[in-house]
Amino acid sequence: MPSKGALSPHSHPNPLWQGLPMSVWEELLSNGSLYFPPFPPEDYNPDIHSASYRCKASNAAGTIVSRDCRLRADVSQPYQVQVHNVFVTRGNVAVLRCNVPSFVRGLVAVTGWQRDELPLGRTALHPGGRFAMTSSGSLHVRDTDPSDAYARFYCQTTHRLTGERSLSLPGQIIVTEPEGNSPPRIEHSIPNVNARTGNPADLVCVAQGNPPPTYRWYREIAGSMQEVRGGSVLVRPLQSVLQFPRVLPEDAARYVCVVSSLLGEDRREVTLTVSTALAVHLRPQQQVVDAGTATTFNCSVVGGGVTGTHLAWLKNGRPLTEGARVSVLAGGEVLLVRAVRKEDRGMYQCFARSGEESAQSSGELTLGAVAPELQSTFIEQTLQPGPPVSLRCAASGNPPPRFTWLLDGIVVHPPEYVLGSFTRLGRRCCQSPQHLVREGPSWGPVHVRRQEHAGSCAALRYTQHIRQVVASVPAGPPSARLPQNLTVVAGTDVFLRCPVAGFPISSVTWQRAGDILPSHLRQRVFPNGTLLVRQVDCSSDRGEYLCSATNQQGQSAQGRIYLDVMKPPEIAPFQFPSNLQEGMRAQVSCSIISGDFPISITWRKDAGPLPQDADVHEQQHQFVSNLLFGNLAARHSGHYTCIASNAAAVANFTARLVVRAPASLSGVSSVANYSTRFIVRGELCGQLQHQVHCQG
Repeated sequence: MPSKGALSPHSHPNPLWQGLPMSVWEELLSNGSLYFPPFPPEDYNPDIHSASYRCKASNAAGTIVSRDCRLRADVSQPYQVQVHNVFVTRGNVAVLRCNVPSFVRGLVAVTGWQRDELPLGRTALHPGGRFAMTSSGSLHVRDTDPSDAYARFYCQTTHRLTGERSLSLPGQIIVTEPEGNSPPRIEHSIPNVNARTGNPADLVCVAQGNPPPTYRWYREIAGSMQEVRGGSVLVRPLQSVLQFPRVLPEDAARYVCVVSSLLGEDRREVTLTVSTALAVHLRPQQQVVDAGTATTFNCSVVGGGVTGTHLAWLKNGRPLTEGARVSVLAGGEVLLVRAVRKEDRGMYQCFARSGEESAQSSGELTLGAVAPELQSTFIEQTLQPGPPVSLRCAASGNPPPRFTWLLDGIVVHPPEYVLGSFTRLGRRCCQSPQHLVREGPSWGPVHVRRQEHAGSCAALRYTQHIRQVVASVPAGPPSARLPQNLTVVAGTDVFLRCPVAGFPISSVTWQRAGDILPSHLRQRVFPNGTLLVRQVDCSSDRGEYLCSATNQQGQSAQGRIYLDVMKPPEIAPFQFPSNLQEGMRAQVSCSIISGDFPISITWRKDAGPLPQDADVHEQQHQFVSNLLFGNLAARHSGHYTCIASNAAAVANFTARLVVRAPASLSGVSSVANYSTRFIVRGELCGQLQHQVHCQG
């Protein structure tokens, strides 16, 4: 019984199970799973074997809990499955059902059908031809004839828990001859079918008549009925069954089954409802917030059944307590924490429940405090080959800063390089020196940059680049390092350094697509071999660059750099109409007219998150985001910012929305009568120009 949850990567969580104390009937495995071994019927204990369990995981980031795991024990009992005889008029569809006892109905699945007749004996039936097996386990036999009456039919079942396979008692199709002609009549159909996305679904419509009727299925599309024809792998009309092997959300519709013959027709409506699994997404999943500022968690719920969805918030595994600073808004979908304090850090969870289904998602709130600051760095130096060298870089901050060491723009890793660090805690901050030790002879320009958390690993903020150090090998021949992949923003300048070790290097030459560089005025090669490309262009500068480094002895090595040039997003200017008033409708579009995909588009209002509002809707497309206002009000006035970002850069554009509202008097605090004059203390609200007249 494992439980899944989102945990901070800082340390491994310690799982615990909330429920009764451990007994002889359950065992906690080393991987955190709770195991219940088999037990005899006389040892059944409802407090243990019919109870709810919840897994709790904790580490330095906080605590999260799993959804409730409802345990239901099954005491193995013998059971017998039966196929009853059915009557059918020759040429019509016969439906055989596998009847499972009620006490094991939810644990037994119908997995196949068999037919026993002379001289072939018992054979397995496969879908196709005259046979169709529905997802509920029924067998539809089309075009029945007297020979079907001589066969016996068995259904095969499998127990979901034990895997035990059983064969039912046989049933027969009793084929009768028609007594004269009769119009078609639908005898069995299911008016409403609910299916889960990705699962099989069947619409059933069984009719009798003489002559046997013809089946046609129709689907309602845009108010008109269109016939569902065969030949598709997504939906198969099989006379009495309209079969969906893997139902999709777009399959949800109203269907009509029509059976007809020369004597008339009959029809039934069937509504297919498709639901998706309940899923919860909490954004952001990790954020660092400075003390005293406000932050929000947004809980988005998709899928679930037709019943309503209930939301609940937890902090570190306990129900969240609302107060003056902590409140839940927008029907439970937004958690607002004002003036963040130390006690607010930890793990937050949003739980959603719809009927018997539940889901959760978690996010981490980390408190930020002292900004990192460099304390000491290393100097430039030239070394002899052989002995090790140690470089030191120290920075202070809270949380403790992390360091990244780069050699020729490539991050260095153990075991070739040894990284050592320690943290010295102080009253206001901590100091973190780090050492880089190189054991071998291959050196070059080394950079170190200090990193500060900014919400997620994908959003690390590089606050400082420190000076470089050149550790050289005087007699070392040139040797190539690993090829580099470099991504830059179109229109910027880029410096490319040949990824080759060795010292001294007498000359460096560059090539691209067989051409010696520089090949135009935007390129320049410096005496130290560095290649400068100004205002890089996507079409002409993207690709592989080859460099060849040669020493005075004529020895050389070749390095490779692949340069990827990305276009930053560019937003087309937009504005709101100037004549908007309360009660009107409005929309504004943020269109990204250039930039490489994928592009993310978000909106902010007055430099903060876009408030949750029933009258404001956002429509997202590939490169356009529309903001729709269904019923303008004074609260909608403000500055709206569209933010577009891709892997290259972030762009934004802001427009002001002014909603003009009629004047209203509010907050009246006192009225004093002085003969024919009176004084009113209050506030006037509205965007229109106001004139106030008081008469006695």
